[in-house]
Amino acid sequence: LDNVIKFNNTQNKVEASDFRSKDKVQNRLREEFEKIEGVQYNGGRRGGVNPAMKTPPEVLPDKTVAQALTSSHGDPNLAYNKTRTVWEEDKVYSRYFNENLTADHVIFCASLLKVIEDRKAYYRSKDESDLTKHESKIREYFSSRGAVFVMTAALGKNLDSILGRSIPDEFSLKFSTSYNLAEAKKAWEPIVNKYIHFAATLKSATDAGLKSKERITNVIEQFGAQVSAINSSGADDEVVENFKKLL
Repeated sequence: LDNVIKFNNTQNKVEASDFRSKDKVQNRLREEFEKIEGVQYNGGRRGGVNPAMKTPPEVLPDKTVAQALTSSHGDPNLAYNKTRTVWEEDKVYSRYFNENLTADHVIFCASLLKVIEDRKAYYRSKDESDLTKHESKIREYFSSRGAVFVMTAALGKNLDSILGRSIPDEFSLKFSTSYNLAEAKKAWEPIVNKYIHFAATLKSATDAGLKSKERITNVIEQFGAQVSAINSSGADDEVVENFKKLL
């Protein structure tokens, strides 16, 4: 039946995520999201927001969730070039949508991605003459294809260096309070604003459309080295300390 729907449905566009809508992980995620006000996740199911609601929730599209998870877990190439494979290939799907994944972790990753998207929009909206030389480099970085996903990966994979502690299970990362998307974005903003100044370090990873996995890995490691160098200086960092308190 799934194959009939997939290859013969000519009336409605069938998305790859549609075929995971009955998956037990998606069912559980939808139940968890129902308990979080201000955000909605459909998990492959069709349907929009009830127009009668006074304050409609912010909808997290399936594609955004897949891109947020893959990039924050260190695979920006998958987020940028091959998002469909997350839903289509069982091996890739189970890597991200597994029993360890929670709605709170989805929000943790998606809010990071969205804050970086907001910063890209900010720098791209500025006139070149109004920017410092350093800000111009950040603007130039965000003109590259896939820059948002590489920055998300750089921060996501180097959280251990930022926090100054080991993270045995990346899927355990979440805010201690069950934030909705807007609240989580506010929590991430100071961290993104602090480390976005290392954006130039990541520029080479965006060459050739994020096709070189080795290059991506190298620049993420270089980014982490810069983060570690700052942390090892011994200076108190209010931004990082405040962020730690939210986890």
